[in-house]
Amino acid sequence: MLEIETEGKISSIISSISKLFPDTTELLFRGQSDYRFQLSPSIFRQGINYDNISHNEAEMYFEFIRRYPEYSTNHKSIFEWLTLMQHYGLPTRLLDWTNNLLVALYFGCEKDFDKDSAIYIFDPHTLYKENSFSTLILETQVISRSIDEFYKKIIFKLGDEIKSDLKINGYSLSKINTDPFILMKFVHPSQAANMPFTSFEVKQDIGPTLDMSTDKIIDYCYSDVLMHSET
Repeated sequence: MLEIETEGKISSIISSISKLFPDTTELLFRGQSDYRFQLSPSIFRQGINYDNISHNEAEMYFEFIRRYPEYSTNHKSIFEWLTLMQHYGLPTRLLDWTNNLLVALYFGCEKDFDKDSAIYIFDPHTLYKENSFSTLILETQVISRSIDEFYKKIIFKLGDEIKSDLKINGYSLSKINTDPFILMKFVHPSQAANMPFTSFEVKQDIGPTLDMSTDKIIDYCYSDVLMHSET
């Protein structure tokens, strides 16, 4: 993430943005009143740092669908339901963005007048186009009521759908399925509770490539798709 400090004048802010993004027509903006705040979705603002607030994402998701079945006609995917929940003020893993810089500036200045605010800029063209892996993982997180249920869905269901050897928290899916002791770490409720989800990697073929550290020819590598996400 590139950080730029500028004066709190609209002209100065626009000038700084234009230097980085000559074409600002498709940028997305988010204003936050305190620059020290991180880009943390509301569902993750819980625990001891947030007055011991506790949210159960999966229970809220299924209860919302149960209470408002009339929306099911126009809301099919998990992300469409999350967008509706966000609209009604429920904590979700989504963040609000706008394509209007002035709207972002308003939210950056509406409170905390003694703090320096921040305007986050996101270029949607930098999104990884083939994001089916991360989408599947995120959707699985939303509907899983426990960490072991989340792992079971990945190991026993998504592994077949993706049809690629994966790594979960550094363990390859093939290793998990052939080693009962490692498998238990993921699927046994008490053991899974001590293994938070930290990484998800997909095996990618890269062809004959020289590994500069070992001088060996390698044919594949594991690339990270999603890091440090919570269930």
